[in-house]
Amino acid sequence: MSALDDLDPEFAAAYRELAAVSARGGALEPKVRAFIGLAVAVSCTHRHGESARARVADAYAHGATTTELIGVCELAMLLGVHTMTLAGPILAEEMAAAGHPLPDELTPAQQEIRQRYVADRGALPPPLEPVLRLDPDYIDAYRRMSALPARRADLPPVVVELIVIALDAATTHLYAPGTRAHIRNALALGASPAQILAALEIASTLAVSGTLLGFEAIDGLRRTSDHRRP
Repeated sequence: MSALDDLDPEFAAAYRELAAVSARGGALEPKVRAFIGLAVAVSCTHRHGESARARVADAYAHGATTTELIGVCELAMLLGVHTMTLAGPILAEEMAAAGHPLPDELTPAQQEIRQRYVADRGALPPPLEPVLRLDPDYIDAYRRMSALPARRADLPPVVVELIVIALDAATTHLYAPGTRAHIRNALALGASPAQILAALEIASTLAVSGTLLGFEAIDGLRRTSDHRRP
């Protein structure tokens, strides 16, 4: 963060203090903190390469395996389904208003796909019910993909929930239904409020990447031109 340090060392110090808060008290082990930071960094709503590389290095330093890190990165892919959970119910409502309501009953094939989803994931989120009626193959394909990251990486279920909480609550996503559902799941799995709060605090610091981008532009111009105003 050399540009930040050079241009405003007081702000840089204040940011570092904020970023360090979640590390105090041991609410989360260092490897899990690195996993959460990595997921937020690689999220499609953020995609911050420098932060991702730093979190990978940090995770390796604390004993993470490549398989675990792959699983964390794959969990970030699950944000894509929020397009469907947002728009699926809206589409169903507008179809009904236009005189094309969805059928009340599932076909046998749709029912089978629903049962497979429930068996794998515990429940089909209500916002995906219209999608099941409109395109059951999408639901079945999403079921298969969404089950892979945590299972293959052998990530503990509570760690998965903490990662997904951070992804859903990150400033660049702010997906309230998912945040609530995964906080509920994490608490049921034994996560403490302090652990959940630590995951949220990690996600909250990603906004500094925008400040860094601006500072790097200012610093670059300062160094290569006559723009040397205080």
